[in-house]
Formats: sequence, structure tokens, C-alpha cells
Amino acid sequence: MNRIHAAAVSLVLAIPVACSSQDQMTYVPEPAGQRAATGWVEHPANPVIRYGDALPDILWNDPSVIKEGDQYRMWLSGGDPRANPIVVRIHEARSTDGIRWTINPRPVLEPAPGKSAWDNGRVETPSVIKVGDLYHMYYSGCDTPCAAGVYSIGHATSSDGVAWKKDPRNPVITHQANPLEWGFYTAAEPGAVYHPESGKIFVYYASAKSNSPAPGAPFGILLATSSDGSVFEHHKNGKGGREAVFTLSKSYDASRFRGYSTPMVLVRGGTFHLFHDVVFDPNGFRQIAVGHATSTDGVRFVEAEKDIFTSGYNDWKHEATLAPAVIDDGGVLKMWFAGQTRKPKFDYGIGYAARNR
Repeated sequence: MNRIHAAAVSLVLAIPVACSSQDQMTYVPEPAGQRAATGWVEHPANPVIRYGDALPDILWNDPSVIKEGDQYRMWLSGGDPRANPIVVRIHEARSTDGIRWTINPRPVLEPAPGKSAWDNGRVETPSVIKVGDLYHMYYSGCDTPCAAGVYSIGHATSSDGVAWKKDPRNPVITHQANPLEWGFYTAAEPGAVYHPESGKIFVYYASAKSNSPAPGAPFGILLATSSDGSVFEHHKNGKGGREAVFTLSKSYDASRFRGYSTPMVLVRGGTFHLFHDVVFDPNGFRQIAVGHATSTDGVRFVEAEKDIFTSGYNDWKHEATLAPAVIDDGGVLKMWFAGQTRKPKFDYGIGYAARNR
């Protein structure tokens, strides 16, 4: 699940092929003329945040953005892909235009000290919302050595978005033990949104269930809700098991694609807008596109846009396209998302795009 680790494989080995789990299939995008005319326009200087900005050798990923007055604030994951073990921390960045960012080199959230801490290895994929005067951050965490990509979701609060206090109930969302049910393999990549009509915080997250004996576990988007931001109730099916709210659509062949991850949700005019990335290769884990689904109740989602942005076009996101963060800024939808390339050299950054409503 950890994209900084995946990038480290590419960077350390310095070879022009994907890692072994990805060699079994090659992603070939549709011809450019067949791409959806979504209306989204990338900034010509993408990526606007690059590998090594603010701190040498730090790879930036997983943006979460809000706007306060005339200022944009971003929380993002940062880690050195050359380190062993790789330690991932969460930083904050600020901008007046959403394009030129100043990243605070000092992390605002770090792995917990101590061998027994559940998040002593990495903290990453932040999702920040503000409810009243209080900021809530949900993040993925794992203990050293983060074996097999199994994560849980933590919660922290802050009065200013800089000094954070971790929730003593952490982790607030974890995976469950039944391999035949959703939520079995990992609970990660939270996307939080406050729903004022219900007074609840909705946290969407990525997880999977066993696909045995077939290879690979299908990934979907699950939902947990909370009235206090700390104690969560999972969306369940009639039998009491966790149920995914969005799984692989007919737009993607299940023999080639594995599912969805890194969800984030924006509520506009009573409609829930779920942005996510698309996971290619059932035997591996390559995030190669950004998609969009909608719902009127936050539970039943239908695909709205396929392949808003896609890898495979020899640009800054040629090898990976992932982790969208979207805001409605006065009627203009603005998106920040991550990408990876090794052409002409290794880079892993965060890009910007916009679309009129």
C-alpha cells in the first residue's frame, strides 16, 4: 500500500522496469483521442511540488488540501525512499495560489516512539478536515517494518493545524479478521468529510478481502462514520459484515484491474463526490488513474468520470497517477494529485489541475 516504498524500489535499483510484482502485466492506456473529455486542465508546470523540494531526498505524496480565507493549506506525506527502513512523516505546506507552495521542513506528525506503538514505523496519507474550530486529521499508520502493507487508521486533533495531539483511542479504524469479508486486508488511506446534516464525520478508506485461490485481493472503498470523530461505526451488510460502498466498475476489466484506493469525498449541494485512484494489475499494486463517483446518500456510489488523469503518456505521471485531493473554490473544482515518472529522470511529485463547475 505504501507508495513511497514502491518508489524506493524504482529509485534504489535504478532500472527502467517496474518491480517484479508489476512485471507480469504492462499497462497500456487508451489512445489519447479516446480519453474522456472531462474538462479538467492540468497546470503546465506540473508537478508543482517535486521530489526534494524543501528537504533533500524527500519524496512528497498524498496531498490533503483546505482553503482558509486567501490561503491554501496542504498536509502531505514525506519520506526518504533511500532509507532502510523508510520512515514516513506528515508535513504541512501553505500557498496563496495553490501552485507555489512553501513546505514546513519540520513534520507536524511523526511515528510514535517505542517498540510497542502501532504507528512507530510510518504515518502517512493524511486527510484533514475542520469542524467548528477544531482540525481533525485521519492518517494511515503501521509499526516497523510495516510488513505486507497492513495498516490501521489513526486520528489526531489540533487547534491550529500545526500542533497535533494523537487520539488515545488510536487506532480508530482497523482491519477485521474474516478473509471472506471486506475489511480483511488492511484499513488505510482515509478520506474524511464532515456531513452537517447528520452531524457525523464520514471516513472512507481502502481495504480488501481475500480472493483465494485466485491471485490478488480485490480492493474497494469502505465507510465508517462517527459522531465524535473518535468512535466509529462501520457501514455493514444485512449479515453484519462490512460492506464496500464502491467497487470496481464495468469500465475496468477485473482480469487486468484490481480496484480502487486513496478515496477523498467532497459534498456539494447534497451530492457526495468520491475521487479515488484506480489500481492496475491484480497481481501487483499500480495506481494508474484518477476517477470520480457520486452518491446522494454517501453509501451508494455510481461512476461519474473514468480516467480523469492517467499514466502511460510519457509525462510527469507516466508510471503512477494517484491520491487526488479536491476542493470547490468559488465554483471552480481544484485538484492536487501525485504522480511518478523515470523519464527523463526519476521524479515523484504533486500536480495541480482545475475544472469549472
